[in-house]
Amino acid sequence: MCWDDPTIIACKDNLRVIMRRSCPVVVASRGGRSGTAWAKREMQLGEGRQIREIGLDVDIVEKCLRAVTALASYHYREKIIGKEGLAKMAMSSPQSTGDFQDSILSYFLRLLLQLLLSQDFRMELAGSSADCLLPLVLCEHDQYQKMVQEFLDRQQSPAIMSRLASAFSALTSGNKLSSSLDRPNRFKFRKNLQIFLTEVSGFLSII
Repeated sequence: MCWDDPTIIACKDNLRVIMRRSCPVVVASRGGRSGTAWAKREMQLGEGRQIREIGLDVDIVEKCLRAVTALASYHYREKIIGKEGLAKMAMSSPQSTGDFQDSILSYFLRLLLQLLLSQDFRMELAGSSADCLLPLVLCEHDQYQKMVQEFLDRQQSPAIMSRLASAFSALTSGNKLSSSLDRPNRFKFRKNLQIFLTEVSGFLSII
């Protein structure tokens, strides 16, 4: 796959739509602050301001999820057969370190977890979110575990921490889930995420 592949083109087009429609709101809300500084600050799992300030336009979020799903799925399928995946394209770019796929996929993973755990999450996005989250977790499993632990450590109530830990564990291990992106496994993960969201929505405070 190269940058001219239809899947990559579709991802790029979707992300352009998202950036064009979302960035003016973010910039205005930040009073013109540095985009780099803002991005670093917002990459904290517990900070939901970005989601709330942009607002959940379902059309925008759906486009974003489809784009990221395609990128993460492509990278994972390439990696499991011993290829470089997104790293090959990143390394062909000037001044690239080859770490593009790690930084960008872990960034999207953090944002998606932030979205799922925010009060603004819309349940009609659960299916698309599950399809996006699964390949991201498979690509960035270590980062996912670290992000979950960071979130658990923020909880002040031991009871809530315990219930959240159980919910996160069931999300990635329940329903005989495997490390595949085939249709049956995606369907299982959709069920797991529905259960997870139902479980945490009853006691999770606003992030």
